[in-house]
Amino acid sequence: MPAAAREYLSRKGIGELHACEQLLAAVTAAVRGTFDSQSSNRRANFFARIIVDEQESEDERITKDEVETHSKGVYPFLWLNFTYDPTRVRPHEILALELRFGLSLIGTAASDTDFY
Repeated sequence: MPAAAREYLSRKGIGELHACEQLLAAVTAAVRGTFDSQSSNRRANFFARIIVDEQESEDERITKDEVETHSKGVYPFLWLNFTYDPTRVRPHEILALELRFGLSLIGTAASDTDFY
């Protein structure tokens, strides 16, 4: 089964830890509910966390340039790695997620084999 991944930084909640925490909960619920990420019929999986400093950015391989571009260098922010089956997740579903949570694309990856 093919797989694809999109890595994001949310433009919502930047610089506000409490707002990032609320956003993390909302993203978690949305991805689990929309893409069946906790069932055997899952169409997507994800890993999200609040990045609070440069060290944590480096842990997730987010470059200084990417932090500057997407958050103007401000911490904390929400980071999301969204991995999905491109044969079962439609572009409009991804766009809806991006718009709802202010997701700014950092990078993408794709494979002919499942990596989630």
